Amino acid sequence: MFCIEVVSSPKNGLKQTLQKMQKVWIANGTEIGLVVDPFGKKYYLFEIERQGYETIDFEKLFTQPKLKNLSLDFESFWKEAGGENLE
Repeated sequence: MFCIEVVSSPKNGLKQTLQKMQKVWIANGTEIGLVVDPFGKKYYLFEIERQGYETIDFEKLFTQPKLKNLSLDFESFWKEAGGENLE
């Protein structure tokens, strides 16, 4: 199972969303989880077999061997959504 959560508030949304991913999704068997922070232009990769998460800049394309046909370009998504207005 794969899950994506998007941070919706620049003030305290990141911390809450990271906790939710770990304590709800990963703890209940989600194998791969992403927390996307459009305010910080980063995404956070969680994997069930690892402790914690990896922080990755939007410039790096998301790919995952377990999700062979999926790649996500968060930098392009950010630009298409008018992300420059978040800065």
